[in-house]
Amino acid sequence: MAARHRRSHHEKWNGTGYPNGSRKDQIPLCGRIVAVADVYDALTSKRVYKKCICGTKWRKDHRKGRRHALRSALVDAFLRVEPAFIAVREQYDEASAIGRSERSSLV
Repeated sequence: MAARHRRSHHEKWNGTGYPNGSRKDQIPLCGRIVAVADVYDALTSKRVYKKCICGTKWRKDHRKGRRHALRSALVDAFLRVEPAFIAVREQYDEASAIGRSERSSLV
């Protein structure tokens, strides 16, 4: 399954993704699920080359259909469990901050 989702999570519902240009139900479900999580993480995380967008903006853009070409029903299902993703992110952000403070106290 890992190989299938690794190979298919850049495919898009409308067929404009890669590597195969697969569309709709040709894309394995595991790849579609990983794609939703990947897009969400990419857009809502700060990167060295961009600011993050807040989850509220991501949800609004999804509803307008501007951000991605993922299957709406799957994104809607993800949005129902989004608070769990936020909790995990906060847990790891907190752990990361604790690790940074511990390392700086050693200097």
